[in-house]
Amino acid sequence: MTRAIHAVRAGAVVLLATTLGACATQQSGRDFDDAYAQQIKPGVTTKAEIRGRLGRPAVVQSTDNHDQDIWTYAYYKAGGSTWWTFDPMKAQQKRLVITFKGDSVKEARFMRELPPPDPLEEAYR
Repeated sequence: MTRAIHAVRAGAVVLLATTLGACATQQSGRDFDDAYAQQIKPGVTTKAEIRGRLGRPAVVQSTDNHDQDIWTYAYYKAGGSTWWTFDPMKAQQKRLVITFKGDSVKEARFMRELPPPDPLEEAYR
């Protein structure tokens, strides 16, 4: 009898943890302006401009010799209306990684992972 009670309690804990974990991943990060992210120009755009437009980055890294900084902006929003459904066409996941040399941009990479890119749209660019 006590084994059955422990099994029910353990099952309830697992169910609760799964439910809460799924709710926690509905949205992560702060959304940012895609159009601006794609217009960042190496050697022209500055840290101050980016910070003014996009706010504080989610992650800031410095290279070993401290001559470059890397800022990462990331945003994720789950697809579907409930935790047990997932529609990749409604989900959003994007990332912007900017490498600075001094106060200006050395390289900027914008990636939109979700929704999946339309292969036909890519073919006609």
